Amino acid sequence: MMTPESRTVRRVFWFAIYLAPIVAPLLVFLLARTPSGKGLGWDLGVGFGIAGLLMMGTQFLLTARFRRATAPFGIDIIYYFHRYVGYVIVIVIVLHLAILITSNPDLVKMINPFSGSGSWPMIAGAGSAVLLLFLVAISAFRKALGLPYKI
Repeated sequence: MMTPESRTVRRVFWFAIYLAPIVAPLLVFLLARTPSGKGLGWDLGVGFGIAGLLMMGTQFLLTARFRRATAPFGIDIIYYFHRYVGYVIVIVIVLHLAILITSNPDLVKMINPFSGSGSWPMIAGAGSAVLLLFLVAISAFRKALGLPYKI
C-alpha cells in the first residue's frame, strides 16, 4: 500500500514524464537562439504548433493504461485529464493558427487550395485543424449524437 507521500511523489514524477516531451523541444527552441528572421509572432506561432503536436502525441499514452502510470491517479482521473487536455490542445492549435495568420496575413492565400498560390503543406495543416475541431466536437457531443463509447 502506498503512503500519501509516495503517492504524491509518483504523481509528480508521472506528470513530469508527461510534460517532458512537450516542454523539452520548446526549451531547445527558446534557448537555441536561432531566430527565423520572421519576428516574435512567427516564432511564437511555430512554438504553439510544436506544443500542440506534441500534446496530441502524448494523448495516446494517456489512454494506454500503463498500470505504473495510472496507479497513483486512478484510471478515472487519467480519462478526465485526457478529456480536458483535449480541449487545451484545441486552444493551443487555434492560437497557433491565429498567431501565424496575424503575423503573416499572406498565409491565408497559402491555405486556399483554389488560389493558385496554395502550399500543400499549409493546406494539409489547415485541413488537419478542421478535422481536429470536428473530432473534438464529435467527442464532446457524443451522447447527444447517440454515439456509443465502445464499438
